[in-house]
Amino acid sequence: MAATWVTAGGKVSLYGLSGTGDLWDRSPDSPRTPGPKRWPETMTIPVSLGGSGRAIKVREVFEAAFVAMARMANPKTNAGCDTYFKALGPREYALSQLLTWKFLIYRYGSADIETDLRTMSAAATYTKGTETLSAHPGTSMVQIMIDPLELTSASRLAATLVHELAHVAGAPGRPSDADWNIMPAKERKGYYAAESALKKCGFSEQHDPDIYGVINGRTGIAQGSRLA
Repeated sequence: MAATWVTAGGKVSLYGLSGTGDLWDRSPDSPRTPGPKRWPETMTIPVSLGGSGRAIKVREVFEAAFVAMARMANPKTNAGCDTYFKALGPREYALSQLLTWKFLIYRYGSADIETDLRTMSAAATYTKGTETLSAHPGTSMVQIMIDPLELTSASRLAATLVHELAHVAGAPGRPSDADWNIMPAKERKGYYAAESALKKCGFSEQHDPDIYGVINGRTGIAQGSRLA
């Protein structure tokens, strides 16, 4: 099936891959190392990190993830997803509406992804770097940085993108550990909103009830944590 999302001039630009319209007149909010970097055409996620150990085509995984999100966010078949998203913030963004925006997506890491993956595989723990860098409602654009380990499957990547878009819609991020530790249980509820979007939008299998704001070791990854 021909690509409809990750294409030249399409809605999804993967930074560093030619032919996907990645040269926006924008830059990451906080360039850093590790930080927003270019995507390779292919990469191999080791079995020890939840991957298949075989080379995957980056564009194809993103294409499949966006197809899955669009299917699950279809208001004709799953109106509850949009209803949930609209309640997250004052702008009342539906997921189906956010999927009409333009996306510029970076890879989290250093300039050398192969070294990154070897380092991750050897490390006892690993802090991932998925986060929404910036959203631009006036021009309907969003910049997101995705940890390469989110590409272990298209459904996992789709769930991660749904979580990030829930933050764009208004779901709060993570408070400081000090604030969280003294926060009454009833006030903590809102911090689970981004992850709870997965249950409303067709990705219940990827949902982790312990995730609030920052995603720590979502089920299916051998080790580590990632920022929301």
